[in-house]
Amino acid sequence: MSREFTWLALPILAVAGSAVWQARVNARLERGLEQLLTRLEHPRGPVSAPEQCVTSLDPTQLRQEVSRALSGICPSSMAQIPLMPPPTVSSSATSSAEDKSRTKAGKNDEAIKAFDEANSLIDGAIARHTWSPEDVKALHGIMPALDARDRGDVVRRIVQAVNAQQLSITGERHVLF
Repeated sequence: MSREFTWLALPILAVAGSAVWQARVNARLERGLEQLLTRLEHPRGPVSAPEQCVTSLDPTQLRQEVSRALSGICPSSMAQIPLMPPPTVSSSATSSAEDKSRTKAGKNDEAIKAFDEANSLIDGAIARHTWSPEDVKALHGIMPALDARDRGDVVRRIVQAVNAQQLSITGERHVLF
């Protein structure tokens, strides 16, 4: 008889324990939802207003504003990243017809080769899943041969790979560029 009682009591205890556990979980969830609703009903003041309208900034002011905003997020890594100089714009009055036709015809062979080298460097780093100080040195040698648009494309590709966690920055100082 005691064996029959045990077999009958065991499932009942399991169901009761499960019900108590579920009730506790539901109560915790309800408290979390109540807190969330309270926050939605009584929002805090504005988080922070920008100092200036971003659309009216010139490129150097925009770079400074972005650097200032990012330095609060990760100040140790931002201190190591040198800002690239803004692209120079030449006036069309000083350009000769020959320069214009050469620009329209395409990039020179050196720039194309440098862009291909930079992309193969990045591809190799992604394949290894590491961005090493040697890669940084190699990139420093390639960058002067690139025009502003290609430099931006190379930098964008590296940053996107780091953000997508395809690249892990190695080295003592964790330098990206």
